[in-house]
Amino acid sequence: MTGVFGAYLHTFRKDAWKQLGKIGTKAGAALFLIATLAYFGADLDHSILARTFLFSLFSASVLCVLPALDQWRFGSSPSSRCVSAIARWSYSLYLVQGPILLLLLQAMRAMGEAQLGRSILFSAVFWALSIIASAAVYRFFEKPILAFRDSRIKGDSREKLRIQNVA
Repeated sequence: MTGVFGAYLHTFRKDAWKQLGKIGTKAGAALFLIATLAYFGADLDHSILARTFLFSLFSASVLCVLPALDQWRFGSSPSSRCVSAIARWSYSLYLVQGPILLLLLQAMRAMGEAQLGRSILFSAVFWALSIIASAAVYRFFEKPILAFRDSRIKGDSREKLRIQNVA
């Protein structure tokens, strides 16, 4: 739902989108950090609040940061190139985060009760592994598949294929 709200602001309420960009970046980063640390520190098996509210908190934090990220895509700084790369790997990131999260949660449970230092460490490891794995999936799977698709379907052939599928 937050994505739909963000798309609405970006498309129809440009003034609100810009205002959110001015005030939302720091708030979104803080909410994201809090949600990440709480996720690894919370007892997800017994806390309904942790199982439901944290996902909404993640979404809200990303929504707050989106206007700033929207402006970065036009820059050529190292940070804008990093954001663009992660955006390109977003589907791969979506695919790898679940398994990585499950492995890390199992490792945390095996280590005993959650502690703040361990939560911070596991949060950093989670994000690092997620980005590395998504880059690898994109580079060695998604990009070759897309290149293969594009080499087989060119120009008018794409239009013919679309018409054939409709008929």
